[in-house]
Amino acid sequence: MNMQLKIILWVLPFFICLTALADDTVVGLGSGGLEFLSTDEIEMVQEDLTISTNIIDARYIFRNITDHPVKIMVAFPLPIIDFSKFSYYGPAINLPKFNGSNFVDFKTYVNNQIIETKVETKALVNYSDISNELRKLNINFEIPGPQGFNENISKKLSSLKKADQEKLIKLGAIQNLKADDSQPDLFYENWSLVTLYYWTQTFPVGQTVQIRHTYHPIIEESAGFGALLTDYTGKPIPLVLEGTPDARYPADSRDYFKPYCMTDEFWKLAREKNTRFSYESKKINFILKTANAWRKPIGEFNFIIERNNPDSLVSLCMDGIKKVSPTRFKLTKTNFIPDKDIDIFFLETNKN
Repeated sequence: MNMQLKIILWVLPFFICLTALADDTVVGLGSGGLEFLSTDEIEMVQEDLTISTNIIDARYIFRNITDHPVKIMVAFPLPIIDFSKFSYYGPAINLPKFNGSNFVDFKTYVNNQIIETKVETKALVNYSDISNELRKLNINFEIPGPQGFNENISKKLSSLKKADQEKLIKLGAIQNLKADDSQPDLFYENWSLVTLYYWTQTFPVGQTVQIRHTYHPIIEESAGFGALLTDYTGKPIPLVLEGTPDARYPADSRDYFKPYCMTDEFWKLAREKNTRFSYESKKINFILKTANAWRKPIGEFNFIIERNNPDSLVSLCMDGIKKVSPTRFKLTKTNFIPDKDIDIFFLETNKN
């Protein structure tokens, strides 16, 4: 039989599309590394996606619609970790298995059998690839630390020659987090870390192929939400919200809250619960639009959101989601063509 292998050179670098957790997509090998492509030969029959703050579980059923086996590269990108957005003073990111190459415990299964995947990583500054510059200086940028920053990288940066440090500063690759000018330099990452898992998959004629990924989400988290509602004595603070009843946000935190469509009811419940609980906000992103790299549409899309307890709150910009249990919400769509990605805001509660 004629088995086709899609290895195509494209000029668009793969990292342009990587902004969050993503659906499986098709890739090829280009001069700059792995790059996103598309195919009309394989359709996504079904996607079952479950997102919680503990685990992401993405399951797919694919079908080859041609009269020949098709062999293509399949890829799954992790979210970009943009170190320029984080500091030890917040917000922070939560990495469950830091200081390891597989820092989210990423696993791939094909037809219920676990498989090995390869990985490609890049360090970017304003979409410019600085990976080679860092490797020449023996900086192992591929492995982040517990809140993103890696202390071993910091020590290496601080031990570099002054000329090398100045070069990295000029590139925008490092930041100095010393408290004041009286303190010694304290260099940390300022690049964006891109991680992409990939493998070669054969799709036989007339058969479905089941692919599953499980991994711990990379979460942007903060403990400061309660400060919007009460002062340090517990006295309520007047909160002026802008937007519409279906998407409210504080005027001075527009960019932080607007992507999550927090309703008037969300803010009402958050204020009521604030007298009994302390809050921890957690933000998770998942790219759906890369599913369009396969033959469209997705036959059936099942989406479940799970919160850690019934008192926690969840908000996102997506219609049609229904509560199916005290902690679970579900959305089902058929013949679905994603036109936007998923941004979820979890407001998790802890008893005071």
